[in-house]
Amino acid sequence: MSKLYFCKKCNKEISRRSKSGLCRSCVQKKRMKDPKNHPMFGKKPKAHKAPNCPCCICKAKRGETKGNKSPSWKGDEALERQIYHCIEKDCKNIISYSNFINGSKKCKSCSKKGKNNHRYGIKLSEKIIQNLSKLNSGKNNPMFGVHRFGKSNPMYGKYHSKKTKEKIKLKHLNTHHSEKTKKLLSIIRGGTGISGELSEYGAGFDSNLKEKIRFRDGYKCKNCGCSQLENNKQLACHHIDYNKKNNNINNLISLCNSCHSKTNYNRKKWVRKFNLGISIPLIPLFSIKENN
Repeated sequence: MSKLYFCKKCNKEISRRSKSGLCRSCVQKKRMKDPKNHPMFGKKPKAHKAPNCPCCICKAKRGETKGNKSPSWKGDEALERQIYHCIEKDCKNIISYSNFINGSKKCKSCSKKGKNNHRYGIKLSEKIIQNLSKLNSGKNNPMFGVHRFGKSNPMYGKYHSKKTKEKIKLKHLNTHHSEKTKKLLSIIRGGTGISGELSEYGAGFDSNLKEKIRFRDGYKCKNCGCSQLENNKQLACHHIDYNKKNNNINNLISLCNSCHSKTNYNRKKWVRKFNLGISIPLIPLFSIKENN
């Protein structure tokens, strides 16, 4: 019968009698606590004296295993085969070789969309929604008091691509509150249910008046001449004298978003320009629905 050897600390059976009398796990714990216990502590590895040493370490140092010189090199075509993309349209994310052959052939974001999502078709109850809103409201919210300006902003130094900009424009194009939501907002804010009665512009400055002014100006910006289709958004109605309650027709003018943002600075200059430099044709205003 052969002798059985056990570890001094954990009493595990070991196959071979070591000098320390410990198993591998106990030896590693010792080394983690004190690096001096490592057998190679304070010692230098043996240097290879031969200039043309055939070992893999010396070959890597000399650059003999890079690119075409590597033994695992399979040609230029192998590099193209190693790159695999997601199958979904308008998605060029790179996926792994195993996912492309044995998996769904989709990236992580595309594989969790629609019916593939584990939460698809499941709706939360009202109680759970209320509890979640209470947990994440006020000081309980992780973003409470956090201001992301400058370098702390995750989008600092980054820019949206043309495709993402077009997607954002299409989402916000012709999106307005319905009449029911307008009534509810006015009631919540202490009104009687008439849309725009509590705003700074007054109830007269509504969508019908804006549409009449756009029709009068030919659906073009009166500063740069940009059309509404080129702007990809409805033209804004600007008050020439900057008095929001003065909703007179001769005091309103249609501008694109870029020009409307410029009017926030040097107001005296813009008042002179719109009053003197631009001549607005006085076309008789009428409701578009009547003619249609």
